[in-house]
Amino acid sequence: MTRNRAVLALRNFTSLEQYECLHLINELNISEETFIASRGGLFLDGDHNKGTFFGDYAWFFHLLKMNNLEDLVKAFQRYDQALKTCNARCILDIGCGTGVFAPFFIDDGYSYVGIDASDSMLAIAREHEPRGQYVLGDMRRLELNALPSTIPFDAVTCMGRTLCHLIHDADIEACIASAFQVLKPGGMFACDVANAQIAQNHTGEHFCDTVQVEGGTVQRDIIFNENHFQDTGKSLNIQVHAIVDLKCRKIELVDYVYNLRSFMPEEMRAFLENAGFGRISVIIYARTKQSLFVTAEKP
Repeated sequence: MTRNRAVLALRNFTSLEQYECLHLINELNISEETFIASRGGLFLDGDHNKGTFFGDYAWFFHLLKMNNLEDLVKAFQRYDQALKTCNARCILDIGCGTGVFAPFFIDDGYSYVGIDASDSMLAIAREHEPRGQYVLGDMRRLELNALPSTIPFDAVTCMGRTLCHLIHDADIEACIASAFQVLKPGGMFACDVANAQIAQNHTGEHFCDTVQVEGGTVQRDIIFNENHFQDTGKSLNIQVHAIVDLKCRKIELVDYVYNLRSFMPEEMRAFLENAGFGRISVIIYARTKQSLFVTAEKP
């Protein structure tokens, strides 16, 4: 596909002009076909991705993630240290998104399989790290016959607070039970989640991150509001507004709301124990104590 044809196709989906589209494609170092194919997809149960960073604008989510390389390295090192205690080499990364962690695992000798419910994000992951294997699927319902022949896995990871996107207890229970099912005996489940003891302190807080791209910026503004759900305790209601500012012209991309669950340490222990896991560890980490790092082993 030529670049001119790619831009004409992109015009069906976005208000970015030809010049701006091509600069973003160059910045992302991807093919025009994949950029076009990444628009659409699914997130959890259907159309929740429409106009969000999980679907229509997955590439901008990827840019923002990759802009925080130091944080990605620290997160990988934390997981790597835990996984080495059970000699894990073959892992399933559930909710892998755009595959930002895949190169770290593969470069360190792991066999990496990622699963995500957004085909938009998986399209990016396959170009970002083609050495990995990627599966379209729901982390609440891991289907053995849909996964590579490497099952059962040495470890299942759920990184970047991905588990927090599951708000209700039944979904969390299903996800953890699915992880248990695809693990070998002695295998490890590892995840990081928002710490409910700290989440309440974010109410009304405003956060902004910006990535410089050729010719302008991609910017995301987030407002945190606190919610309460009958079966969950605390949850964060996230209002997101994102814009691309190129050639001194601002173009709104995203304006939507979603929820992230936060967890008490004893909640995580209970979920894992009920699923059959043992040797459970819940550690409060990071300077601000905003996250819990959780590991558990299948007997």
